[in-house]
Amino acid sequence: MRKRWKAKLAVLRAIPAIVLAAGTVPFGTQPASAAAEKFPTFVQHAVPSLTSGTADIAGTAFVDQDGEFHWMYSVSNYEQADDGGSWIKYNTSTDLGKLNTNWGTPVTYNSYWNRPGTINYKIDETYGIPTPYQDDHNDGIGIWVDPDTGYWYSLTNDEYQFNPFATGNPTNNQRIATGVHNNRVLSMYSTDKGKTWNLIGQVATSPWNDSDEAVTANGFPGKTWSYGVAGTRFFVDNVNGYFYVLYNNHINWKTGYSNVLTYFHLARSPISAKMAEGSWDVWYNGTWTRSALKGYAGWIGSPMGAGSDHNLTVNYTPETDDLRLTGIGMDNSSLDIGYTKVPSSGDFTFKDPAGSTYTANTVSGTITGPGGSVPSVTYSDPALDATVTVYVESGAVWIKQENNATGYVTSVKVSAGNPIFKDAVTERLFVPVNTQYENAFSYNVYSGKYRSVGYDGYVYETDDLGKPDTFRLVGKLPATVGSYMSQIDSGSLTNQQVSGYSFRAISDLSGKQISYSLPEPDAGHTYYSSYNPPKDNDGTDISPLSAYTVSVGGSDLKDGT
Repeated sequence: MRKRWKAKLAVLRAIPAIVLAAGTVPFGTQPASAAAEKFPTFVQHAVPSLTSGTADIAGTAFVDQDGEFHWMYSVSNYEQADDGGSWIKYNTSTDLGKLNTNWGTPVTYNSYWNRPGTINYKIDETYGIPTPYQDDHNDGIGIWVDPDTGYWYSLTNDEYQFNPFATGNPTNNQRIATGVHNNRVLSMYSTDKGKTWNLIGQVATSPWNDSDEAVTANGFPGKTWSYGVAGTRFFVDNVNGYFYVLYNNHINWKTGYSNVLTYFHLARSPISAKMAEGSWDVWYNGTWTRSALKGYAGWIGSPMGAGSDHNLTVNYTPETDDLRLTGIGMDNSSLDIGYTKVPSSGDFTFKDPAGSTYTANTVSGTITGPGGSVPSVTYSDPALDATVTVYVESGAVWIKQENNATGYVTSVKVSAGNPIFKDAVTERLFVPVNTQYENAFSYNVYSGKYRSVGYDGYVYETDDLGKPDTFRLVGKLPATVGSYMSQIDSGSLTNQQVSGYSFRAISDLSGKQISYSLPEPDAGHTYYSSYNPPKDNDGTDISPLSAYTVSVGGSDLKDGT
């Protein structure tokens, strides 16, 4: 496993664990009954793993203008010399299934960071994009083929400014070897089917970088920092005419990747703008009015969990390390949630709704309350509309947060050096939830809604991707494929933008694949995906008893042409 993968996986490990099954809830000293799961579990179908075509960023499937199917995958390694270890590759066939049996010789674009002619080389001089050390490392994420020119357009995850808090003037290779870097999202295009690439500009950047897009000690003088925006996923909404990019903000402990908080944003740009810098607006407080460049983006998906319809605002002040989540709770109470770093002693305290104080110790694996030692504490929090359980399992302290309306569960193992979140006034606990964690979007033609599936193992839908806070839980997966996940339509095995009754998830890191199909909901399942028949021009359901003419761009499609 390459050093780059280790560095990225360290970020994933630092993020609170998501538990897919509720499991057995220990007896609580504050009894409360949580809701059963009100959504079905998708049906899983075994698929052989990819025999090749894996790398360390989400893989991209697309069909070119000539009808050829391509699988794009990328590595941008931290090697000290140009030995061919950094590249963007494209394999070609008619679909992913046929490609997997014969990968052949890929077209390879050498993307070594210090190689003249690459998109990484001296981007401030070539493209006018500021970069502090000229150490940019870029992958390719997603492809849109321009129907007018045939050019390929793509987003790229730009890792740059390695070891930003270094002293003593290290060389770039010494900086890069640490694996710690700043991050942003750029756009690029190719006129020769990926043999060469040209940068367009910046798509999304950190709100806290300076004017040169740099992380500085003055900007982050305390114990925390933001390494920028990353975790990128790309979707083309041809129906409404927008590109969408999902990405995250990480607030970490200095100087590495140990995580305090991760939260996700969504930005969009008109397809007509062809990914131009400055054309990307970010979703914030219900509107698309803020630029994704230094944009204080809104949290996509309620941080209270699936089923919650309230959101919170992230307030981060690097100068003081102050990080607060503020907003209105499900019971209309005011929320002011902050974090505490669990000390080496392992102790943290919290209260239940009755005001009783408890102390959990993550070193000894114990919980004590007003009456002494207890095996667990369970209470229903009206502000979260969730049942919170603090319990000990195998000597470790866990916090489980279960949404009362849906039965959606999030669990996190607490340990010394990691944060716990609680309300400043009530001192009740809170587990920040990312329901859109590096999710892949597609248009589900079966339900007529936009589908979202990602690392938390749940499936979501919305009628309108332009209103991303309206994602609704429709089910969960029995198992997930792993890191750098993307999805593809399991029927055609060519389309990442459209899916149907079933879809396939692919881990670009391991090559593992799983296909999933829609389950039949039970009587108690009020959250599920339902069939929406296609409509004709008049909005009437299409019937097999009628004859229809299909037209594209005003021209009728005729059989055999």
